[in-house]
Amino acid sequence: MSGQRPSPHPYGPPHAYGYGNGNGNVMPPRNVRKEIDVHELLRQEINQQGDEIPYRLHKSGTTASQKNPNQPQRTQQRNPQSQAPDAQQLARSPAPPKKADYGISDSYVYLDSTNKVEGSDPSTGLYIFDILGLNNGFPIENIIEAEVSSFYVPLINTDITFQPEFFAFRRIFLDMETIGGQQYVNSGSIDRKFHFEFEVENAGSAFKLEPVTKKFVFTQPVRDLTQLRLRFRVPLGKKVTFNQDVFAVNSVNPAPGPPPADRWVKTQEKHGLVIGSQYAVVFRDFNSSSSLLNETINNLNGHLVQAIDENTVELTSTPNANLIASTPTPAGTIPSATMYVIPHRIAMTIRFRTIKDKLTNFVQPV
Repeated sequence: MSGQRPSPHPYGPPHAYGYGNGNGNVMPPRNVRKEIDVHELLRQEINQQGDEIPYRLHKSGTTASQKNPNQPQRTQQRNPQSQAPDAQQLARSPAPPKKADYGISDSYVYLDSTNKVEGSDPSTGLYIFDILGLNNGFPIENIIEAEVSSFYVPLINTDITFQPEFFAFRRIFLDMETIGGQQYVNSGSIDRKFHFEFEVENAGSAFKLEPVTKKFVFTQPVRDLTQLRLRFRVPLGKKVTFNQDVFAVNSVNPAPGPPPADRWVKTQEKHGLVIGSQYAVVFRDFNSSSSLLNETINNLNGHLVQAIDENTVELTSTPNANLIASTPTPAGTIPSATMYVIPHRIAMTIRFRTIKDKLTNFVQPV
């Protein structure tokens, strides 16, 4: 080898995988990169970000580092304050706050004029109802919407010699006076505020009220409702003069004259019935000493009575009604009862949509 210049590559010319001498001897590359454990780096980064991420990893069932079992395991001294909590620590960790549960619930209230409470005045279109009594003892709370359907009202008499029929405008307004400040306003007058407008349709012996708009959505939720005051008006602010439909009555005992005066009962207030006309009525709680008479008068199939004067009606053809004038109560007093005038009854349903602070069947509140 004398006289030859030493080769700068004693292991042969370089190739893609290192240096070789042509005989299969390959030297490793000079700049071998140190192996990087990506999972270990992620775990270290997680530990530096506080307690929230370990909690999320615990909830997802994973760990900060799931290493390849074929890779060599490494250990590293860590700050105990930055280590991920164990199972007991996680169990003691408070859960993040949940989004508040809420839902939508509907309450249906059946409003029957026979159940109106004291203070009601049908002659001024006012009907008052006890919501607690009609809603199983509970108020209706957080009301966001009310909805009505069609219903019927009785005819109202006018002087046909010079007056048009009472509902000549063919419109009736209904105002829920208990829920003030959230209603339609007609011309700014307090007597012209309302929640629902109805179209009046002839229906034979009554009028049918068809809502122009069935739903009323309140601007703000109504906090609670324990009593409901309903006021009926017609255009120009006139209050509807409905007739009373429930009366306290007493037997006319003794009879003031010969038959059929022995079939009379007297209302404690003026009944407003047309003198000489017949009406369908129902009596309840007639309390004479005769079980036969009580059963007859309290029959829920009702009776036809004739208006004799402004306080008196006659059970003209009711069997055994002639005993009314001669039969006292067991205590010897004049029998009493409650009389319901069927043609004057008004009944309707209002659906109140409410917000609940718990999950419900969640009807879409639209």
